[in-house]
Amino acid sequence: MTRTESSLLIIRDGVVVTATDVLPATVVVEDGRVRAMQAPSADLPNESDARTIDASGCYVLPGGVDPH
Repeated sequence: MTRTESSLLIIRDGVVVTATDVLPATVVVEDGRVRAMQAPSADLPNESDARTIDASGCYVLPGGVDPH
């Protein structure tokens, strides 16, 4: 199966909030699932194949669900 633009999402350089940590990171989402949280300077998948969101200055809550 080839990867389509919509199947890979990279959320770059946000402040990631998990149940145990708050840290600067880039989140890689593939097929609707969080696949990796990496340091902002880490090597990423080929970004030309991905939809990319610049989350600089934003909080990112991977796996969070809005109850509304």
